[in-house]
Amino acid sequence: MPIHYILRPLSITPDPNDQTAIVIATDSVDEGEVFKRMAQGGSAFTESEMRGVTQLYRTTMTAMLLEGLRIRTQFGNYGVKIDGTLPDAASVFTSPANVLRIQINPSTEMSNPVQANAVLVKDVAAPPVPLIAVFKDVTTGNLNAAASSGGIGELFGENLKFDQTKTDEGIYFVNVSDNTEVKVASVSHNAAKRLSFLIPTLAAVQYRTEVRARFTPTGAVRTGDLQVGITGVGPAPITPP
Repeated sequence: MPIHYILRPLSITPDPNDQTAIVIATDSVDEGEVFKRMAQGGSAFTESEMRGVTQLYRTTMTAMLLEGLRIRTQFGNYGVKIDGTLPDAASVFTSPANVLRIQINPSTEMSNPVQANAVLVKDVAAPPVPLIAVFKDVTTGNLNAAASSGGIGELFGENLKFDQTKTDEGIYFVNVSDNTEVKVASVSHNAAKRLSFLIPTLAAVQYRTEVRARFTPTGAVRTGDLQVGITGVGPAPITPP
């Protein structure tokens, strides 16, 4: 099975044409899948025996690392390192300013066969768009249901951040019956995974919730929507004294 990758613009170099390759994992598996694959290959050991040996291997290596040893294996080279700075020469390791971490570097026995035998396939990357997963009406606590006019709303997802200085970017409630729009005017939190804002005055109709954003300064505006209709709830009527 080949290794798939896509290209994304590389913003940290001066050349605007530079790209970086991102490997797309075909799946995510745990150690159990490795044992099953080993058993399918005609191993003389049962899956239970493999698990037992692996656990013993891990606990033994842990004990050796706690002795300050560096360990060279066919999988990788293991050691420990200390992260963080110490203010002067008289200082000692102090948590949480300093953290002890395990350092693992791949061995040539693992890396060489992968590099020599890998078959790489370039895929066409879909352009990023705002992905809205959840709308929360903070006033009521309801999710993906209704929007209380004048209350606080939150959107959760991916790629949600937009440029608040651009008039064609932002959060919109679009009437599903006639496509009239109400744009959110006040945004208090504008980040890739969460938007927090003041819900505008909405009629008691169904709305499509959209986020519109550019992903490059001169790029086209891309739109993502919640895929769930939100019902507008008007502000509570004022009771005469």
